[in-house]
Amino acid sequence: AGIIDGVMKARRYGYGATLKGRFDGRDKLITGIFGPVLAERTYLEAVEEGAICPLNIIMFQIELTPHSLYNRDTAYNELLFQNQEMANLLRRICEEVVPADWQTMIFIKNEAQADMYLETIGTEHTIAMAKKMTKKEREEVNARMKANEIKRCLCTDIYVQGVTFSDARVLINCEAGGNNTTAIQKPGRLAEIRPGKKCGIIIDFEFIRASGYTVKDYEGDQTGALIADSRNRVQAYEEKGYGIYRARTVEETKQIRFTSMIPGNYTLNVTHRALSSRVEFLNEAGEQVFVVTVDNDRKDYMAFWHPTEMSATALKLESTFMDKALGIVEDLKNSPVGTEHSEMVELKDV
Repeated sequence: AGIIDGVMKARRYGYGATLKGRFDGRDKLITGIFGPVLAERTYLEAVEEGAICPLNIIMFQIELTPHSLYNRDTAYNELLFQNQEMANLLRRICEEVVPADWQTMIFIKNEAQADMYLETIGTEHTIAMAKKMTKKEREEVNARMKANEIKRCLCTDIYVQGVTFSDARVLINCEAGGNNTTAIQKPGRLAEIRPGKKCGIIIDFEFIRASGYTVKDYEGDQTGALIADSRNRVQAYEEKGYGIYRARTVEETKQIRFTSMIPGNYTLNVTHRALSSRVEFLNEAGEQVFVVTVDNDRKDYMAFWHPTEMSATALKLESTFMDKALGIVEDLKNSPVGTEHSEMVELKDV
């Protein structure tokens, strides 16, 4: 009894990124073992503290015309899972966008999609899914992934939660999905900080209405399900604070540069306008890194990263100097429209 009492009185601490909506249904078990949450950090707070690396998502936009598909599963199969054009696009992304030596996880839905996509991108790559592997084979694939021997792995949700592959650099979402926990947890596979790794890169597909069509044109057509799921997924990414960039061609995707946080001197410019003020940060070359439009009354603002740079530097500038910038906006509130303020700020590498 003494031993049991000692164990029951012992302090038990747990750490996790998925406390609710777990695919294995163990939410209540986790709470029962460890008790309530004592402290938590948002994604942006964890990035700021240096606990994880920034996660940046390229939403590859694809227009969908109405297809008269009235079953959701049929729509997903014809437009994504068993679509040869999508498989060809994945091949180009793997060959032309993602460096050959970067370990990449490609999430797929089912066995038929795995076979079709693997045949297209190259059978020398690997499939990781429960239905296709024995326990021993699964352990072998896990070991090879952890050793960074596998560079392209088509996988199902078995790798969404509970596994860490330290060398994984890129994730490609060919499974789609809405804003459920499984979908939005995928980027977390890339959050580990590693030497030489500037950020985790996620390539996702944003299905949008084709030009010239309205919402009414998709009524009853499950083509709209892919569009709605994409929209919900983007919203979930935005709420998390992930950096989001869009491209419509492989060529546009290749132009996006992934940069780490760059310390140094930056110019902070504030321009007072009638209803809102403009705040921008320029690097030493005079290039715009980060621009913000601030509502003069509410102090709400909309931030825009540089279109061809990922958000590590901009994120650091925002977290370090936006309070200063908002103070300047307040000071200029009663100044004539067009009044400008400029000063140098130093971004330190901490």
